[in-house]
Amino acid sequence: MVVIADKDKAEKFVQLCQKEDVEATIIGEVTNTKKLEVFYNNVNVCELDMDFLHEGLPKRKFSLVYISSVNKKKNYIKVKDSIEEVFYKIISAPNVASKEWVIRQYDHEVQGNTVVKPLIGDINTGMYSPQDACVLYPFNTEGIKNTKKAVAISCGIKPSLSKISIERMTEYVIDEAIRNLICVGAKLDKIFLLDNFCWGELNKKNLAELFVCCETAKNVAIKFGTPFISGKDSLNNYYLIGKKTVSIPSTLLISGIGIINDISDIKTSYFKTPDNFIFLIGKLNYIIAGSIFSECYNLNVDYIPPLNVNLAKKIYSFINENLKYILAAH
Repeated sequence: MVVIADKDKAEKFVQLCQKEDVEATIIGEVTNTKKLEVFYNNVNVCELDMDFLHEGLPKRKFSLVYISSVNKKKNYIKVKDSIEEVFYKIISAPNVASKEWVIRQYDHEVQGNTVVKPLIGDINTGMYSPQDACVLYPFNTEGIKNTKKAVAISCGIKPSLSKISIERMTEYVIDEAIRNLICVGAKLDKIFLLDNFCWGELNKKNLAELFVCCETAKNVAIKFGTPFISGKDSLNNYYLIGKKTVSIPSTLLISGIGIINDISDIKTSYFKTPDNFIFLIGKLNYIIAGSIFSECYNLNVDYIPPLNVNLAKKIYSFINENLKYILAAH
């Protein structure tokens, strides 16, 4: 990451970085030459006009066409397996099965401030469940040591939906990132998003999908009131098998950051005590397109209703307002 600071504040900024154990080095300064000048041992090894750097590459223009593939008719399917067989097939699918074996191999602590970790549970039974989001409590950070606030971090991703509808995929991954933050106690009006576009070969089809994804993400974020504060892209992800080009599915990964006003409001996903009641908040919809169930049984289903943002906001606001009655959320 590159940052720019006033000349008289540069050393102070470096000292601040060192205090936070972040490496920072002054590598240059802004001049009025309108050139990029690079020196090595006081020898000028590079000199390029800024106008050439920004405008030198001719811009490509495309005429793109996107045809929505959303099916508005519900699909009806029949599976011969028993409910027990369906359950075991889904629970053993790689995207559902326990990830503890790999989570335990990595350091998921952030300066010892991770209070909700990827796995949380009962130390007496040794049973742990995955959490919807991680939570950092900066209790040892200068200037905010006495704060009760915490920061929640989540993500939302669903490549299987993009094979059916770019619009629906975009809507639901944003909703997933937001919903995961709500489940650990973050406030809806203090949630911020980051996008990561993971895209295949930049042909006209994929570029059209990228444009639609951007427009859909903008509209959904505005409706939720959750601004995008940053993002990145990883484009042209494809490979060759002989002479055949194989692209990754057009996929949007959403990262969410949310503020928890008081650490006492933090919620986790595992069941706490016997005899607690389990509530389903909202309406139960039997939508299986893009689901693990449809993948396990190779079902050709493509009906996905649009995300009801207004209903989602009502549910998340209800959760926010009634956290004191909730022991666990998922």
